[in-house]
Amino acid sequence: EFIIYSFYNNLIESKSEIYKIKTPNIDSNILNESKRGNEFIKKLNEWTGCKGMELIFRGTIDGSSVFHNKCDNKGETITLIKNEKGNIFGGYASIPWTNPNNKTWLSAPESFLFTLSNIYNTEPTKFPSRNDQKEVLHYSGYGPIFGYGTDLGINVDILKDGGWCGFPYTYQDFLGKGYSIFSGDFNTSSFTIKEIEVFKIFK
Repeated sequence: EFIIYSFYNNLIESKSEIYKIKTPNIDSNILNESKRGNEFIKKLNEWTGCKGMELIFRGTIDGSSVFHNKCDNKGETITLIKNEKGNIFGGYASIPWTNPNNKTWLSAPESFLFTLSNIYNTEPTKFPSRNDQKEVLHYSGYGPIFGYGTDLGINVDILKDGGWCGFPYTYQDFLGKGYSIFSGDFNTSSFTIKEIEVFKIFK
């Protein structure tokens, strides 16, 4: 929150006024450590139409294998990832996560993937679904999985085993960089996760 003081003075009267300007703020180590953090938060709010975000899981604090314990049945969520190359990216799930024992593809057409910061220095970009009714995969043996293919997937032991990406399959690639927009390397679709945060969305 920034406070701006405004002073007015003339021969008849003088007065001062205080204006408070709200800036977006969420409990995100990933975004708060970025020089463009406020910009990225505003972009996520714009893309999701949310009025607030509550942190419900942080990998380096909660432990790497408790995603489903922390994030299932919480409504709409944003998964935010920072990998070993400093790329910041993730996905928005428009339906709650669950953990069935069998792999279950579900339709969630409002879901999308996104890049905020990457090795190509592109502007923040949203990758919407092709509406193939396979936007998310629910399974107890994985963390969050987006898209049939898999466009973006996280292993259940998040910080040890990291993630992988086959993007684009279910989600549209407007930048033409393929999975390297997330992994940061054309030679590999896998990546190490330095931090992962999941936020519950309020609208």
